[in-house]
Amino acid sequence: MIPDNTRQLMEELKTHPVVEVLGVVQASGAGGVKAGPTGDWILKFSFEAWKHSAGEVQNRTLAICKNVSKEELRAAMGQIKPFDVIRIHARVAEQNSSGSPQGLLVSLVGKDNSDTSFNRLALKLQEPVTFEDTRFGTFALNRRLNWYEAKTSWGSTRVSLILYTDDLGEIKETLSSAYLLWDFQKSWSEQIYNCAATKLIGIKNKSWLGEDEAELNAEQFKDKIELDSISVKSDGKFAFWFNDVDLFWGHSIKVSGSLSGGATDANIEG
Repeated sequence: MIPDNTRQLMEELKTHPVVEVLGVVQASGAGGVKAGPTGDWILKFSFEAWKHSAGEVQNRTLAICKNVSKEELRAAMGQIKPFDVIRIHARVAEQNSSGSPQGLLVSLVGKDNSDTSFNRLALKLQEPVTFEDTRFGTFALNRRLNWYEAKTSWGSTRVSLILYTDDLGEIKETLSSAYLLWDFQKSWSEQIYNCAATKLIGIKNKSWLGEDEAELNAEQFKDKIELDSISVKSDGKFAFWFNDVDLFWGHSIKVSGSLSGGATDANIEG
């Protein structure tokens, strides 16, 4: 179901005139969300920078949406790729109820390499962005997901450490959260694994046993799951992600919490 604020915004955008827009597609590319039980979807993508046909370059995000069928969504996702410079016709409102520039797609004209500055920006956006940390090594920006990531170890296990920010100004605080987790790995590991078992062992034994599969106890459950990545935020919130090793038929396990409140929840994801 389309949220009321999204529905309101799309109705608002319909009142604006159609303009031609040239822009650089953000790293996330195009995607879609289910619009409701009718089978329709909402196509979504954003421009990193853009301009009207006769206007100045806007170095701020312009979010574009359109109500589409599943087939139209699939076709659009094939045509709108990360870092493409494309031209579209859309109803654009720089001032609107969402508080940031929004556009309702009318038609996709296609790729357009006529603007040198946008071509340069598209190339620049694909250059690696990294920084070095004395403890965890090299972090690289994942532009598609807007986070920094490094490979490191939690105990004897190699994991991805994800800093939930793309803002270098927040890095120091986010790293401080990671340091506090790593400084007390033993106690945090105990909390995390106990939380996963406590919250999910009942669900496993009640609803996710395979044919002829015996029920697991908590220790067997904890021995089976495999830690894959750890994400942290500047406010001390964290998530530990595990491969389920077929406990839940290929779904991931997420244990979340905070430095101040401990491990509080575990869910089956994906």
